[in-house]
Amino acid sequence: MLLLAVLIFPVTFLVTTVRWHRLLAAVEIRLTLARTLVLNMVGAFFNTFMPGSTGGDVLKAYYASKQTTHRTRAVMSVFVDRVIGLIALVIMGGAMAAYQYFTSGPDDPVAHACGRIALLSGLIIFGTAAGLWIFYHPRLRRVFGLDWLIARLPKQKQVKNAMETMELYRRHKWLVMQALIVTFPVHITVVISALLAGKALGLGLSPLYYFVAVPVIVLVGSIPISPQGAGVMEYFAVMLVGRQGGTVSQAFALTMSIRMVQILWNLTGGVFVLRGGYHQPTEAEQREMGEPEAAAAQAA
Repeated sequence: MLLLAVLIFPVTFLVTTVRWHRLLAAVEIRLTLARTLVLNMVGAFFNTFMPGSTGGDVLKAYYASKQTTHRTRAVMSVFVDRVIGLIALVIMGGAMAAYQYFTSGPDDPVAHACGRIALLSGLIIFGTAAGLWIFYHPRLRRVFGLDWLIARLPKQKQVKNAMETMELYRRHKWLVMQALIVTFPVHITVVISALLAGKALGLGLSPLYYFVAVPVIVLVGSIPISPQGAGVMEYFAVMLVGRQGGTVSQAFALTMSIRMVQILWNLTGGVFVLRGGYHQPTEAEQREMGEPEAAAAQAA
């Protein structure tokens, strides 16, 4: 079971690579799927050392911006890709927490904890939807003072480019929706991997409860406080696992299984770091990606 928990994890890298590749294409950045995979794995490698489990996205965005003249679009694509992943995680964790809440007895302490998680998840989804509704309606942007705030941000050229990027994603809203949908298999794979590891280590959690606990643990681990969410994940794991009678040692075993499987595959990204392949494209490569302006600038 432990070996299977490790072997199924690469599904997450394959799906997220395809997802990001499509998000790049939506903003007219033509990277090959192979190069997108390289950049994704380089970001995963640095996630092992950067604060949170998403800190490598900063370097991933930096290297992606070197692949194109549309640098702000490249950075925004990484941001949008990460937000989509987090929203899918919140939806999945919130839905499973709500299920646990409504199917448990009124005196079950787990039900009360899951109810709070479901409520918070709902508020996050509602807040995100409301924020996007305001952002994409000029009149509402003026009413809520968002235009005033945007006009006073530094580096207005980059701000304008970021606004244009978000407009491109609005035009491809169905593609963004598809990116959200294909993210669920990523999180399901993580949960199943944790479930298999938990069974191998003798944890007494019910299979369904993994779909409640693991998304929450992974979500808080994404907060950029410590490398790989160390300490933060353990705190929530102790609380959630304890709701089903688990011990502190079992909670630590669960978080370590989640973290170590991810670290193991993140470290394979070191192969791509050593090989390179995420450098600024040559003139010939830029022509292949359909960026004559960059090629002409480099030639000049």
